[in-house]
Amino acid sequence: MPKYIVHIGPPKTATTFLQSNFTALAPWLAQNGVLYPTDLGTPGHANLPRMLTEPDAETRLKPIFAEFNAGPAHTILLSAEDLAPLRRQGIETLRRLIGQNLVYIVYYCRRWSEMIRSRWGERVKHGSDITLIDSFQEAIDTPFKVGAINYDLALTRWTRTFGMAALRVVSLNVLSDTNREVLGHFLQSQLGLAFDRPPPEGAQNMSMSLTDTEILRALNALHIAAGNKPSAHIRRAFVRSRKSLDFNQTSAAIGADMTEIIFDESRPRMLKIHREMFDKYAFAMVPPALDGLFFQPGRAIIPAPGANYLKNPAVHQELSATYARLAAMKV
Repeated sequence: MPKYIVHIGPPKTATTFLQSNFTALAPWLAQNGVLYPTDLGTPGHANLPRMLTEPDAETRLKPIFAEFNAGPAHTILLSAEDLAPLRRQGIETLRRLIGQNLVYIVYYCRRWSEMIRSRWGERVKHGSDITLIDSFQEAIDTPFKVGAINYDLALTRWTRTFGMAALRVVSLNVLSDTNREVLGHFLQSQLGLAFDRPPPEGAQNMSMSLTDTEILRALNALHIAAGNKPSAHIRRAFVRSRKSLDFNQTSAAIGADMTEIIFDESRPRMLKIHREMFDKYAFAMVPPALDGLFFQPGRAIIPAPGANYLKNPAVHQELSATYARLAAMKV
C-alpha cells in the first residue's frame, strides 16, 4: 500500500515552480518509487480539486485512485494549490479515495505582507475589483478571516479529516533566508530523495506588474458596474490583447498617484495572532524552522495605487473604450 504526499499549496508559495519540476522529473521519480500522476492535470493536478467538488466525484475518481493504490509505486505525490481552500466535503471524499493508506499533507506558509500583495493579484485575476489598499485594510481589520494571515482556516479543515499527525508545514521565507533550494528541500524532506543535479528549468507563476494589475482591477470594476458577476473573462481578454492595448494615459496617471501602505507584522496584535497560531502547529514544522514563529516579522512598506487617477477624464475614456472592446471578445 503506497503512502500519499498531498501538497496543497496554497497559491503564491512556489507551487507552480515545484509542479513544473515534478513533471520534468517524473521519470526519475518513478525510478525511485514515486508516482507523480499525469492524468489529473499538468504540471499541477488542477483537475483534482475541481473534480472533488462535483456530485459524482467519488465515482469518477475511484478507478484512478484504485490504480494508484494497486501500482508499483511506494509513494503517490499529488500537488494542487487549489486544494488548500477545498471545502470539508471534498477533503472527506479524498480521504475515502485514498483509503487507509498513510497520508501526509504538505502546506507552505509565507510572510503575510508578501502573501496579501500576491493574493490581491490572484483575486483581481479572477474578477475582483478590490483595491490593494482595501486588501491590506481587510487584513488589518479582520485578520482571522483572511487566509493569507490565518493559516488555520485551511489547516483546520484538513486536520479534522486526516488528523493532526498528517500535517507538515514548511516556511518558504525560512528556506529563502537560509539559502535552501526549494525543490531540493522538498525532495529530501518530503520524499527522502537526494537530488544531486541542477534542478530542471521550472516554470514560474509570473505575476503581472503592479500597474497592469491595477488596470485590470479598474476594468473589472467597469465589468461589475455593468451588471456582470466577477469573472476571469476580462483578464483572459486582457492577456490575449495586452500588446495591442494602449494604456499610456492610465499608466502615467497610476504612476503619478502612487501611495504607500505600511504593514507592520510585529505590532502586538499581529504578533499575538502569529505566536498563538504557531503554538498550535509547531509540531508540524519541517526544518529549517524558527523558534516560536513561522517567519521573522517585519515592517513592510508596499507601494500601492491610489484612487485619484480615476478622476482623470482621459483615463476614464481610455479604460471605458478598452473595456467595451474586451467585454465583446470571445475568449
